[in-house]
Amino acid sequence: RLDDTVAIAAMERAFALGVNLLDSSPLYGHGLAEHRCGTALRRVARADIVVCTKVGRWMDPFHGRGDGSNFVGGQPHRAVVDYSYDGTMR
Repeated sequence: RLDDTVAIAAMERAFALGVNLLDSSPLYGHGLAEHRCGTALRRVARADIVVCTKVGRWMDPFHGRGDGSNFVGGQPHRAVVDYSYDGTMR
């Protein structure tokens, strides 16, 4: 488990040191990583950061309680496999 404050502070420090590529995925922590990334990104100029993510899965916080993937400290969201256009844009 990693405290939100520590995770977000690590990203803020990386940005301050000139790191400008943020790579995440909806699957990491069943949405937890993207939630933390979003919090850190609100604190920097959007034009300064390049965000990369993966497609094929999105996290549904409203239907179900995860799929048993055993992420420690992850969100209780259900992973939806969806390679459609709408799923990719989501």
